[in-house]
Amino acid sequence: MGTVKATLVGVSNYDNPRIPNLEACKNDIEAVKDALIKGLCVSQRDIRTLGSSGTVNISKFANELKIASMLVEADDTYIFYFSGHGSNGTLALSETNVRVQEVIELVNEIKAKNKIIILDSCRSGDFMIPKVKH
Repeated sequence: MGTVKATLVGVSNYDNPRIPNLEACKNDIEAVKDALIKGLCVSQRDIRTLGSSGTVNISKFANELKIASMLVEADDTYIFYFSGHGSNGTLALSETNVRVQEVIELVNEIKAKNKIIILDSCRSGDFMIPKVKH
């Protein structure tokens, strides 16, 4: 029987001075982690967080999704949660943007039987959900 595994990303600090910092995003990942542990009985060891310091760069972000693809098994449920700025189909990391479509495609490659993507960001729509892989 599978387990629930999660990657929680919160971006509070942005390098671009025109993008305001979002201090609450650091708190969001802790609140979601707490809800997963208390509400769904997810083991703390099955939850990976990125952004506790407020900063999330593209290399650490990509690395976390690679780690998820190695740790998540076929009968697991995988949750990807993002809190931060979004715009025109992108998610804002501290120093750059990543397209939501790319994130969906990377999550789609993870072996889990169930995948949940939660985007807590403004204007990050404009994506397609690919056909489900069996």
